[in-house]
Amino acid sequence: MPSLVYELVHFANSNFNEPLSDSEVNRTFESIVKKELSHK
Repeated sequence: MPSLVYELVHFANSNFNEPLSDSEVNRTFESIVKKELSHK
């Protein structure tokens, strides 16, 4: 499931007028995953 969400995040980012860099998307995604996993 996280891999599907990861692909969707990159797809959404690619459609922004000023997309974030891949490294920024990756950093943000990893941060959200870590935070969500710590709540379980």
